[in-house]
Amino acid sequence: MDGRDVPHGFLGASGGHIDTLFVHAGSSGGGLGRRLVDHVRQGRDEVTVDVNERNEAGRGFYECLRFAVYGRSETDGDGRPYPLLRLRWRRADPAGAVPFGPRAGFSPAGRHLPRQDDRRGVGRPQQR
Repeated sequence: MDGRDVPHGFLGASGGHIDTLFVHAGSSGGGLGRRLVDHVRQGRDEVTVDVNERNEAGRGFYECLRFAVYGRSETDGDGRPYPLLRLRWRRADPAGAVPFGPRAGFSPAGRHLPRQDDRRGVGRPQQR
């Protein structure tokens, strides 16, 4: 809520499953969604969420937070023909392994990310 009692976002969860997440368009990109999801992840080793298969922005948001697709349903929770992707986040192991991201060398879409020590020179600081 802001000073005018206007809500900027909310998240509804059932235990470790995110049922709904909304962020006001004017607050999008400011980290509010991440903070709400982080609140659900506190003290849990696993969190799940279902995202409409056509919602590329939603899927991208969760993948940036280290959620990965682990299943798919042809219908939504009400049996309507809206395919859902089932995403799951798991706490990293003690060694810090993550399924993707800059430390793993791959983006959520599976594309190679250049590293600072990449021999092709991509991602290395420019010398002057």
